[in-house]
Amino acid sequence: MQRMRTATWLAATLGVVATGSTAWAQDATCINIVGNEPISEQQSLDPAFSKGSDDAIHVWPVYEPLVRLDDQLQPIPQLATSWEPSADGTQWTFHLREGVTFHDGSAFDAADVVYTYRRLLDPATASPGAAEINFLTPDSIEAVDPLTVRFTTAQPVAALPVSIASKMAAIVPEGATSEQLATTMNGTGPFMADQVTQGGPVAVYKKNPNYWMAGEPKADCIRITAVDQAVSLTTALLSGEADFAPYIDATTAVTLKDNPDATIYTSKAGIVYTLSAMVDREPFTDVRVRKALKMVMDRQALVDVAVLGFGEPANDNPHPPSVAGAYTTEVPQQDIKGAKALLAEAGYADGLEIDIYSADVLPGLVVMAEAYAQMAALAGITVRVNRVPADSFWTETWMQKSFVTDAWSLRPIGNALNLVYRSDAPWNETHWQRPEFDALLDQARVEIDDTKRAELYSQAQRMLAEEGGVIVPVFAYTIAAMRSNCSGYVSAPGTTPDFRQLHCE
Repeated sequence: MQRMRTATWLAATLGVVATGSTAWAQDATCINIVGNEPISEQQSLDPAFSKGSDDAIHVWPVYEPLVRLDDQLQPIPQLATSWEPSADGTQWTFHLREGVTFHDGSAFDAADVVYTYRRLLDPATASPGAAEINFLTPDSIEAVDPLTVRFTTAQPVAALPVSIASKMAAIVPEGATSEQLATTMNGTGPFMADQVTQGGPVAVYKKNPNYWMAGEPKADCIRITAVDQAVSLTTALLSGEADFAPYIDATTAVTLKDNPDATIYTSKAGIVYTLSAMVDREPFTDVRVRKALKMVMDRQALVDVAVLGFGEPANDNPHPPSVAGAYTTEVPQQDIKGAKALLAEAGYADGLEIDIYSADVLPGLVVMAEAYAQMAALAGITVRVNRVPADSFWTETWMQKSFVTDAWSLRPIGNALNLVYRSDAPWNETHWQRPEFDALLDQARVEIDDTKRAELYSQAQRMLAEEGGVIVPVFAYTIAAMRSNCSGYVSAPGTTPDFRQLHCE
C-alpha cells in the first residue's frame, strides 16, 4: 500500500508549479486572501514544520488534523469522529471518518494516522512537534483496523485528545517523505494545491470536489499572497483587490471598523506576544537582570500601544491570566525602583545596554519593542531596537539573536510549555533548562485528577514566570478583516485558520 500511494501522490502533485504575480488576475472566482508574513524559500509546506502565521494560511486549507481545537481550546472532531479512553486511562481509541480521500484519490485510513504521528516522533524528521506528543512512542500508536487508531501510554494521559491536536500533526499520506512534503502538497482538506511553489509570492488553491463535508468549501478557489504594510493592506481590501485578511494589525482595524465596505472580526483565542532572551548569553545569564527586564513593563500600556486595546495584559506565561488554568489572575505592575535595585545588585548600577531584534511577522511586534525600550529607559536600560525584514526573520534572526520579539499561537497549557520551554524542546528559544520544570510537566501529563493536574501546571507556570528568559506582556486578539460582500469567517485558536465557509457575493 505504501509504495502504491507514494507513486500516485507524486503523479498527482507534479502539476504544482510556480506562478507569477499575474495569478492575481487569472480567475475572478477566487477569494483573494492576504497574509502579512511573506514565506521565504527556506520555509516548508510540510505540516510538521509549520512555524508562522503564513505557514498556517497555506497548510490548513490543504491538510486536516485528527482533532481540531475550538476557540475555547476544546477538542472537536475532524478526521476523527469520536474517541474514548480505556477504564484505566492508558489507552485512547479514535474512530476515523469514513469515505475521506486524499487529493490524489487514495483513501484515507488508519495507516495514514499512524504514519503521521510516528513520523512526527521520528528524530530523523526533526519536527518541533515531537515535543508536544513526547508522552507517546512510535510503538504506542497502532491501527486496530482501517478506521480505528489506538494510542497507548505508559501512564494515564487525561487530556490526550487535546495534547495530540498539535498544528504540526496534520495528517499526511502514509509513506510521504520529508523531501516530498517540503515542496508538494497532498492532503484531505477542502482545497487542493493548484498553482503553488515553495516560497512563491502567490499561491492558488482550487476547491476539492471530493471533500467529505457536503456543501464545503463554499469558494471555487482561494488565492493567497502577502502584504506586510498596513496601508497597502487597507487599500487592497477597500479597492476589492483583496477579499479577506485573517490577521490585521490594530491600526488597520481602527481604520476599517466604521467603513461600510469592510467587516472586522475579533477573537480572544489569539496570539501570545513575547520578548525572549537567551539565558546562556550575557547579560541574561543573571536571573536578577531577567527579573528587572520584566519589572520595567507597564503591561496595560503595551496592550494599548502595540495592539490598540485589542488584547489583554499577560504575566510571563503562554496562558492568559483571565482564563481558567492560569497560575494567577494577577498581572505584574511596573516597578522601576525595584528594577533599578535588582540591576544594581547584578552589577549594573550605572545602567545596561542591550539589543532587541524585531520584525512584523505579526502586526504590532515592532511597536511593542519600541514602546518597551521607552519603558526600560526609565530604569537606566538602553534597549536598541533593530528592525529586521519579516521574510528573513525565521531564518536569520529567530533562535540566533540573544533577544528577540516573537509571537506564538495560543495553545493548551501543556502543549505550549512542552513545545517551547522544557529543556530539550527543539524550539527552546530562551535556552532555559530546568530539570525541576521538566519533571512538573511530565507529572502533569499523566495526572488524571483535574485539580492535581492544574496545580502541577500552575507550579510550572510560576517557575517560568519567576526564573525563565521569556517575557510575555501581551495576549493579542486575532483580528480579521473581510470585504462586506463576503462572509463565512470562522474564528480559530491562534494561527489555525478555517477557510471552508468563506464565500463572496
